[in-house]
Amino acid sequence: MEDVFLTNLLTVPDAGRLRPGALTLMANRPVTFAAVGLAHPHSDLLTAMLLQEGAVLAAVVEDDAACRARHEAATTSAPRRELTEVLEDDAIDLVLTAAVPNERAIIAAAALRHGKHVLADKPCCLTDDELRDVRAAQQSSGRGFAVWYGERVYNPAALLAVDLVRDGVIGDLLHFVGLGPHQLNLMPRPSWFYDRRLAGGILPDLACHQIDMFLACSGNDSATVTAARAVNRHHRDRPNFEDLGDLVLESAGGVRGYARVDWHSPDGLGTWGDGRTFLVGSKGTLELRRTIDPAADGQGAYVILVDANGPRRLDVAARPVTFVGDVVADVRDHTETAMTSAHAFAVIELALTADAMARQQPAIGFGPTFRREAIGERSHV
Repeated sequence: MEDVFLTNLLTVPDAGRLRPGALTLMANRPVTFAAVGLAHPHSDLLTAMLLQEGAVLAAVVEDDAACRARHEAATTSAPRRELTEVLEDDAIDLVLTAAVPNERAIIAAAALRHGKHVLADKPCCLTDDELRDVRAAQQSSGRGFAVWYGERVYNPAALLAVDLVRDGVIGDLLHFVGLGPHQLNLMPRPSWFYDRRLAGGILPDLACHQIDMFLACSGNDSATVTAARAVNRHHRDRPNFEDLGDLVLESAGGVRGYARVDWHSPDGLGTWGDGRTFLVGSKGTLELRRTIDPAADGQGAYVILVDANGPRRLDVAARPVTFVGDVVADVRDHTETAMTSAHAFAVIELALTADAMARQQPAIGFGPTFRREAIGERSHV
């Protein structure tokens, strides 16, 4: 099933499209990267996309032979090296990490301190201390730090919706709803996946995508988590796992939002999850079927716009997906066009805030309302 999973990842519409002129840009000054930690197959996808954008894979760092074999089969061969060698190699510009999540912050901070740019799979930081360490390393080095929030940066429907909101097509954004169901049995899961101490809870792991989208739509990296919950409702044989979570957000500009994530997508859906986003503006609404429309023709992704001119489905195929190419250009030019480090850290901080709030809630009784007075508020500014 893992091969099917990787095939699905690598064939998302427009996902591997080269940025205009990418090969020309890299011809004079190729960006060189190392893949440090291959535990999650996102390392395969991101490596393949970096290669398509003209970057050069100089090394892999991974002890697990099966992970190395999987990665090489999906991408290309590269010398196996130790982390210290990679860090000391001035010819390596970028470190890509999709290690076991509790190792990612250590790798990212070390790479930044050695003058490397970092592209990390989510979740990158599982604790406030890890976040402080990576943030301090980024600020002292001046290198770029970006996180793979693929449900936006890899999805043409999400990217188009952000464009429409920023262009004022639905007026002032008032409310956001993001739904992120995932299929647990899509591929074999390693033991670390079921231990939140190693993999992070469901809010840092999955709700980060919804937080990322909320901030992108609101146009402001300053927001407050007003409530959050996370529980294990259906996998009690795995006591350190969470399969359902939700949270409430409010941006500094007054946009309100709600997000729900879970590991309960039916096995027969045909993809990893039926992700949806609903945006309410003062002059219209947007609905995103980000991956599939199971009750219609089964295809995705879609954006449905309703305004004074009536409802219509918008074509998303023309919206380019350029995130990885932009990362390559950012490394070369020392810019932050793909994602600012500030945005990456804001998403992490809000996800950790939500996770901390959820820890204060009882493990049972996932009822229909939040008890805001019991959990208080924490903000990211």
